[in-house]
Amino acid sequence: MYMLKFDKTSISVFFLKPVFFLKSLLFKITWEILFSYEKKLSHNMLKLATQKVTLDRVKIQGCIHKLSRGLEITIEPDDENLVLSNEEFGLLVSVPTLEEGISGISEELNILFEVYAYENPENLTADALILKKNLQSLVPVGAMT
Repeated sequence: MYMLKFDKTSISVFFLKPVFFLKSLLFKITWEILFSYEKKLSHNMLKLATQKVTLDRVKIQGCIHKLSRGLEITIEPDDENLVLSNEEFGLLVSVPTLEEGISGISEELNILFEVYAYENPENLTADALILKKNLQSLVPVGAMT
């Protein structure tokens, strides 16, 4: 609350504080509008561009392994998330950041290794045998131990 007195000092204080408040409020509103617009613009620009990256290393069984060939990952924006996928191994993650996406892809690949790479071939179907062969060509099992 402000006290209004009719001397020059009190009147100027009375008027300066609301003007400063209004300028600050206007600056804040303008900043929020610009930031919101920039975020929407960046998001819309990303929506237009599906990108592909090639991973040369992944974390499997707690260790980072160099891949014998690149693992192509498709990155597609989707609302608030990024969708990372790999068609060859059926990998798919939806996450807010690219870092989380790469980590998610590594985790899914790790699960595939745990299930298929060391399994007895007699226990696998024809499709599972192909998957096992592809996994072992990506990271040779000898390099896993």
